[in-house]
Amino acid sequence: SGMTIASISMTALESILSQKEVGTLSSPEDIMTKLNDICGILFSLEDVFDDGRRSPPGQR
Repeated sequence: SGMTIASISMTALESILSQKEVGTLSSPEDIMTKLNDICGILFSLEDVFDDGRRSPPGQR
């Protein structure tokens, strides 16, 4: 799942940068906020992937 998370990160960063160009994000603070949100999402995804590997199918 490492590559998956890395590629999700890159996609998220690209979307932030394109938003920056369009002008929806006005300041570095906005970018940092978005990055923090993305990091939170990525950590959640990582937990999900880890749970999926550790626990047998059908058990949550």
